[in-house]
Amino acid sequence: MVVIENLKVDGKPKPLYMDTELYYQLTHYVKPSVQKKDFDYVIIVDGEEGSGKSVLGMQIAKVLDPNFDIKNISYTPEDFVKSIKLAKKHECILFDETYNGLSSRSSLSQTNQLLVSNMMSMRQKNLYCILILPSVFMLDRYCVLHRAKGLFHVYLNEEGRRGTWVFYHKQRMKRLWLMGRKLYDYSAVNYILHGNFRDQYMVNEKDYRKKKLFALEYEALATKNEVSKFKIQRDTLFFLLHKGLGLKQVEIVELCKEIGIEIKQGHLSEIITQINKKIDIFSAKNSIIRGGGGKL
Repeated sequence: MVVIENLKVDGKPKPLYMDTELYYQLTHYVKPSVQKKDFDYVIIVDGEEGSGKSVLGMQIAKVLDPNFDIKNISYTPEDFVKSIKLAKKHECILFDETYNGLSSRSSLSQTNQLLVSNMMSMRQKNLYCILILPSVFMLDRYCVLHRAKGLFHVYLNEEGRRGTWVFYHKQRMKRLWLMGRKLYDYSAVNYILHGNFRDQYMVNEKDYRKKKLFALEYEALATKNEVSKFKIQRDTLFFLLHKGLGLKQVEIVELCKEIGIEIKQGHLSEIITQINKKIDIFSAKNSIIRGGGGKL
C-alpha cells in the first residue's frame, strides 16, 4: 500500500492508506482524462450492505478531489442535482444511494433519469461522479453502457471482514452487465484488478452517519406517503368501477387477475364499504352546513 500524506479531513492532516496500483491508476489515468482531456468521469462502486463500499468510494473521491468533503455527498436524487449545480470544475460528487425499502426501485429510476438530464452539466464542469449502490445490475442500460467508466465491486472476505475490491474496466463492465444481470453473477466476466482497502473515513464520520440517518428517515417518510397516495388512488378506482360503472365485486376481482393484480373479494368489499362510510359522513356534514339537518 501507498501512504498519501497531503490530505486533510476537517482541516486536519489525515494520511490515507491506499492500494498502490489503485492510487497509480487514479492519479495517472483518471485525473488526467478529466483535467487535460475535457471529460467527466463516472465510477460505480457496488457491494452488499456492510461491505464498505461507501468507505472505498470516499477514499477514491478524496484522491481525485483533495477538497472532497461531506457537502459533496448526496443521498437523494434531489440533493444529487443540487450538488451538480453547485459543483465547481473538477470537483467530485458522491451519490450514496440509501435504498430504503420499497422506494429503492423508484429512486433508482430517478437516479438514471438524472444522470441523463444532467449529463451536459457534468461534462461541462468536468466532474468526477461516484455512484454507490447495492449492485451494478440494478442500473439501467444507459448508465452502465454509455456513462460509467468502470466498476469497483466490494465484498467481504472468507473471514467476513470488509476491505476487498475487484475492478472491471468499461468494456468488461458492459459485458458483465449484459451477461450476468439475470442471476447477478459477478463471475460471468473476469475482473482486471483486485486490491484491499482500510476502514478509513475521509470525511467526518459522525457527520457522515448523521447525514445518512437523516436521509434514511426522510426516505422512509417519503415511501410511506407514496404508498398512502397509491392506496388512495387504488381504492378510489375500485369504488368507481363498482359504483360508477356498475361492475360487481367478483367482476372487479377477475379483471384484476387478468392484468396481474391479486385482490381477495373480502378485501375489496371492505374497501368499498369504507369509502361508502366516508361519503356518508361527508354528505352529513355538508347537509348540516347548508342547514339541511340539525341545529347550530
